[in-house]
Amino acid sequence: PEQRWQQEILRRELEELQERLEQMQANQSQSQSQSQSQSPSNQGQQQGEPSQAGEQSERELDELQRRVQSALRAMNEADDAMRNDGDPESLQRAMDEAQRQLQGARDQATDARQRAFQDALDTLADRADELHDTQAGLERRLQEAVRQAMEDRESNDPLSSGMSWQEELEIAEDKRELLAELQRLQQDAQAAARTYDEDDPRAADEIRDGIGRIRDMEVEARIAVAAAYIEQGEAVYVASSESAVTEALRRLRDDLQRASDLAAAGGQPREDDGVRAT
Repeated sequence: PEQRWQQEILRRELEELQERLEQMQANQSQSQSQSQSQSPSNQGQQQGEPSQAGEQSERELDELQRRVQSALRAMNEADDAMRNDGDPESLQRAMDEAQRQLQGARDQATDARQRAFQDALDTLADRADELHDTQAGLERRLQEAVRQAMEDRESNDPLSSGMSWQEELEIAEDKRELLAELQRLQQDAQAAARTYDEDDPRAADEIRDGIGRIRDMEVEARIAVAAAYIEQGEAVYVASSESAVTEALRRLRDDLQRASDLAAAGGQPREDDGVRAT
């Protein structure tokens, strides 16, 4: 009876591990889809590294799949020994082998899941850094345009925006691309927080805090309004709010980097009494 009980426990653990493996494979597919959804410029900048990370993840999942299959074979051997009334020593050896294979697969799954979370956070932080750099560059261009417009107006050109019509269209389009990528980044970050909340609650909370601040500061609305004004030749009316957007994206980058640092330090439990890491 004790061996039957042990065998049932092993079988349940193996089923849980198989479900975990399927979830990891689904997460990998989702991560690849998210990578393909990035803007063309970001894809070009990150083309090499994500490919290598993806290949490594596939190798890890393949190896984990082999370990799970080895554990399943060992478990089937234990089943055969049980059904055929094999001697207790043979049955125990089969169960010990199943336990060894299962433990190895479980350890590898834990390591692979942690690395996947770390890779996801590193990618999110890099994307946030690119967004910040893009916004900072646009802010500089708009400030220069405002200075030029002021000079032009002093020279009796009251309608000057400091930019050509083509420049206005280009910057407005850049703003809209920035908004689209920010929305994708937020969606991907929220998905990562949900997926890995149990593994690393504090890192997940850090992600949510960062996304929450973007929402509270209405950054998306600010970017959309700025694009519309710039396109209409009225950049001078929105240039003063650009620094707030740049600062918000800088804080988002820092929040995601802190989440990455927490994950790198190993899974951290959520602090007591609802207190979150800052």
